[in-house]
Amino acid sequence: MKIELMKQKIEEMRRTKVKREGKTLTIGELAQKEARSIEAENASVALVTTVLAMSQKWYETAQPRVERFRSRYPNIQTLRDLQILLGSMNEKDFCKKVLGIRVKKTPFWRYEMLKEFVKAFDKYKKEYGFDDDWKAMQDWARKVDTNNIKKDIVGKIKRVNLATVQNLRLLCGIDTVKPDVHVKKVLKEIGLGNEVAVVELLSEVTGYSSLELDQIFWFWDRHRSNKSEISLDEFHRLEEV
Repeated sequence: MKIELMKQKIEEMRRTKVKREGKTLTIGELAQKEARSIEAENASVALVTTVLAMSQKWYETAQPRVERFRSRYPNIQTLRDLQILLGSMNEKDFCKKVLGIRVKKTPFWRYEMLKEFVKAFDKYKKEYGFDDDWKAMQDWARKVDTNNIKKDIVGKIKRVNLATVQNLRLLCGIDTVKPDVHVKKVLKEIGLGNEVAVVELLSEVTGYSSLELDQIFWFWDRHRSNKSEISLDEFHRLEEV
């Protein structure tokens, strides 16, 4: 009975209508569209996106910086590319030119985290015999134990938490969920806990992918919190890493 009630609630969320650019769409349609666009194209973009998106409003701050990186450094794709770029200038210049952030005092935690990400995945790549950075990162993303992230090669990095790990896994193309404030609120309303495990269970029960459920919950809660017209960019899932 509880499973049927959960499924009914999710369908109600999917059918909720919102306006975008003069058009009326369902949250289900928005969720499907957004879910298809989240995966990053390479290792460097995934790591830079993660450090820029943490504790930032995506639409106002992080997204412009990510797009700036993509535009100015299209050839920076691998871990080695990023290592060379990091070594080509001092910290303040890197933050200003590459991340689009003016730093007055160093060390800056986003810069330090990016270096630790590169170091961790370079180690993982060598340890498991990968020739390709992106394949190594995707292999890590498939094998992460979300119940024990503090022992994970990435999870034990300073300031990294479950939401950060999950965000990076999403960028690596993994069908999972990032338990941000919106997803947590909806799961609590449904009467469930342990967000990652619950959404993956719901995926099995409903037939929708975990990532699509992630988007449905996020869009639905965002919609009820803000009844004004909301753009798709404003809805972007990386907004509250």
